[in-house]
Amino acid sequence: MSIYSVYAVVESFVLGRGQPNLTVKALLVALVGSGVTGFWLTPWLGTLGASLSFTIGAALGTAVMLLNTWRFIRKEKQLSNSELSSANLTAVTTI
Repeated sequence: MSIYSVYAVVESFVLGRGQPNLTVKALLVALVGSGVTGFWLTPWLGTLGASLSFTIGAALGTAVMLLNTWRFIRKEKQLSNSELSSANLTAVTTI
């Protein structure tokens, strides 16, 4: 569950920044990962397999969410830096 709590915190951050599509991508990866590993592990290991499949799905979803969040923050930072440099350039040229 601690993996899922990291996901929940990052999801709240991303939703607050107005990017719900990033959470949808991560949830789809978590859904597919849990489903595939659930069908594979549950018949072999029973309830332990079901809990492992949830953990694997949560880890995959968290990894995708962290990667997408990192890319979003980096892109946002690059855009703000380019806006600052273009604002400085126009300020210098108008003087």
